Amino acid sequence: MQAIFHSGFVDGVDIADPAVADAVARQHGLDPTITQDVKDELRATTEAAYARGVVGVPCLERDGITVYGDDRLEELVR
Repeated sequence: MQAIFHSGFVDGVDIADPAVADAVARQHGLDPTITQDVKDELRATTEAAYARGVVGVPCLERDGITVYGDDRLEELVR
């Protein structure tokens, strides 16, 4: 996931394009195959995040501060 986020938010790659996301995953030794197990894990993880109050990605938390998107990351450094 870190490789995908880096490609999208640092390198400016269009990770919304499934073919691009697959290529990035493969470049980093990940299998982009979507199985029912993968779907179930994504659903469970998403529901758990939503229950914690997460409403967007990327979502980062530090010292009780939660920020969304890449435009507020500086707040975590302070």
